[in-house]
Amino acid sequence: MFETLFTYPRVLRRHREGPLAEERAAYLTDLAARGVAQATLVKQARCCLRVAAELERWPSGRCFDDGEVGAMASRYADRCRAASSRNAEGHFRATAADLLRRLGRLRPPRARLPPRYEGMVRAFIAGQRERRWLSDATCRSAEWQIATFLAHIEERGIALEAVRAVDIDAFQQHMALRWSRRSLSTSAGFLRAWLRHCEARGHARPGLAPTVLSPRIHRHEALPTGPAWPTVGRMLAATAGDDPASVRDHAIILLLSVYAVRSGEARRLRLDDIDWRRDRIRFVRSKERPPRGGAARGPGRQRDRALPARSTAAVFQPDRVPGAAPAVRAAVAERTVLRGRAPPSRRRAAGEGARTARSAPRLRTTPAGVGIELQGGRRPPRATEPRCHPRLRQGEPGHAAAGRLRRSRRPVVMLADAVDAYIDLKRSLGAVFSTDARILRAFARALGDVPVRDIDPAATRAFCRGEGAPTRWWQRKDEALRGFFAWLVGRGRLAACPLPAHRPRVPRSFRPHIYSRSELQRLLDATAVLGNDRFPLRDATFRTLLLLLYGAGLRSGEGLRLRCCDVDLRERVLAVNDTKFFKSRLVPVGGALADALAAYADKRRHLPLPAAAGSAFFASPAGTPVSRGQLERAFARVRERAGLQGPSVRRGPRLHDLRHTFAVHRLVSWYREGADVQAGLPLLATYLGHGGLAGTQAYLPMTPELLDEASKRFARYAGVDGQENHDA
Repeated sequence: MFETLFTYPRVLRRHREGPLAEERAAYLTDLAARGVAQATLVKQARCCLRVAAELERWPSGRCFDDGEVGAMASRYADRCRAASSRNAEGHFRATAADLLRRLGRLRPPRARLPPRYEGMVRAFIAGQRERRWLSDATCRSAEWQIATFLAHIEERGIALEAVRAVDIDAFQQHMALRWSRRSLSTSAGFLRAWLRHCEARGHARPGLAPTVLSPRIHRHEALPTGPAWPTVGRMLAATAGDDPASVRDHAIILLLSVYAVRSGEARRLRLDDIDWRRDRIRFVRSKERPPRGGAARGPGRQRDRALPARSTAAVFQPDRVPGAAPAVRAAVAERTVLRGRAPPSRRRAAGEGARTARSAPRLRTTPAGVGIELQGGRRPPRATEPRCHPRLRQGEPGHAAAGRLRRSRRPVVMLADAVDAYIDLKRSLGAVFSTDARILRAFARALGDVPVRDIDPAATRAFCRGEGAPTRWWQRKDEALRGFFAWLVGRGRLAACPLPAHRPRVPRSFRPHIYSRSELQRLLDATAVLGNDRFPLRDATFRTLLLLLYGAGLRSGEGLRLRCCDVDLRERVLAVNDTKFFKSRLVPVGGALADALAAYADKRRHLPLPAAAGSAFFASPAGTPVSRGQLERAFARVRERAGLQGPSVRRGPRLHDLRHTFAVHRLVSWYREGADVQAGLPLLATYLGHGGLAGTQAYLPMTPELLDEASKRFARYAGVDGQENHDA
């Protein structure tokens, strides 16, 4: 084997005569039979020689754990001449672990469960497996999450029987430094189930499970953003060769991008899952409940997908081709079977990995999937807020200090301190929490810095309701305060919620202002009042921004957060990243709006670019983003100059009403064009960034113009003479 990898005599002799030469040669031969590239085999041969040299220093029966393998990798990275020692360390670690596992000298990872809780956790998992968690993956995840929590409290000397709600808060704040919102939500669900189990058996304090907070996961929040279809096409073209690795990679990309196969389904695909006669593939999922009636657990859900009629249908078979039957090898030569192993899940590139490629078909079928790639379409791996963590102890890295309310030497907890601690906790769980934070801080200022136990219910109700009839803002304040009081009650700082159990119903009487086309023209013409000598582009900036908010239906915050790299004028597509409910989307724009954006972009080039392509598209003279306050003040001046009045003297037309106007005008245009409005509504919802039609309904109030067009459509459908005309 070594003769095929090395040509220099000294290097060849070193590998032949080194320790464990037969074992290393057998390992490399097996890798070569699985289709590993020649260059990768050379790297792994060097790593194996280094591992063998390390093993020679120890007795033959000595096993190594993961930490010792990491130490070997660190020493190897320090000595190697690779351009990136980090890549060299990771490659060595993976190769060393694989070789040691093959030799039977890799010690399995130690259980993280503290010994005194091991039996309790095993019994809990076994009981849940029979009732709820029927998947092995769910049980393993639950056991790991619970073990992480128990190890956390064990390190701090807290027994399970003495755990309080503030200890759970400290654990969540500590884990929020490295976990995503989705992971925090999953952990909270497992912890609640575990604590309910412990409470029922007297192993934990009663009422502890409901105090576990969890971030709110919005619909489609964690939906991955895949590469645009041209990028997928380039990936397919790059793997169009006839060598085994290209055949393998080409079919993997086809399965992931064209057929929307999950990476795990592709890895588990076997020859007996393929119906060659009918051109069908059966995919077996890992999570599925058994049939009712106490039957034994089945193999899982089986999904059949028909392959299109073609002469060469690409399918996938991992790690089987070198030793497969002759018929299979012939199929490989005809590009009908894919061989090789699945790509490593931990090394996929951002935006082009095995999981994100599943989103490519959705981008392909919409106008947005052309010539642009979203940047950072997924949430970051950690919770985003706060940026600094004042609860961490300065002298003890890796240990989270208790919250401000825990183990305080003061006999009482002050309201301002409780508000700050609650805001810190919610933001550490990944919540933006900006509006709620303003409400709670205003509440603390209104009542003064009083002890939490002395909160006056009458003053609390007066703060919520204010003067006049109940409004939506009163309801919003009530919701924020109820969450805060529930947190205080669960942690024993407050006896009961001071707000009444029942709250009055708030009437939904607000109607957005739908601008007419003449009002829109007056609004755009009035932006000339904004020009000044200090900022010559002020009027052009706000005029283009108003055009964008109406022409693309963007929220004002989405328009202000646009960067130069998010605006693709050649393809006429905008990338709206990390917007409301942590979603991202591609927004195609029309030709007239694209021309207006291009004209502004030419003027924008004269302004600074502090972040290069990541600088704000709508910028101030210093190149910084235009703030929300600047936009609101400029819009108020423009609205006054245009002479626009709202339904009342107190409130005029809003900036957000431009988004409502876009939706209504789009619907009116469909009626006039004779388009299928029912088929277009899901497209409109997707364009606006909504997860369903329910969110779009609020943007479609019945206006006289819309009612007139709908009536005309019905008249054409029914026929003028009273005879039905179903072809209209």
